[in-house]
Amino acid sequence: MTAENISICKAEISTAMASTASETDLDFKTVRGNSRVQTLSFEIDADGQTDTVKCKVRRDDTVEVVWGKSVKPKMAKAVKAEETTAAGE
Repeated sequence: MTAENISICKAEISTAMASTASETDLDFKTVRGNSRVQTLSFEIDADGQTDTVKCKVRRDDTVEVVWGKSVKPKMAKAVKAEETTAAGE
């Protein structure tokens, strides 16, 4: 189970960092948790900056990545939707 979660997290982190860093090195460090939620810690080196990234994998295969302070993926530009309201008719 842990080996599968490591590969899931590595794929998720690598996909998120693909547009941000040209070179990314990801090393697995620790695992905590049980069969419900496992928290895996990775050390990431992206273009010379080193940080810690945590990845939470839940039993239903939901993956949540918690980024460190210095290494984060670039966020896509948000599109603001315009909301129109009609007066009571």
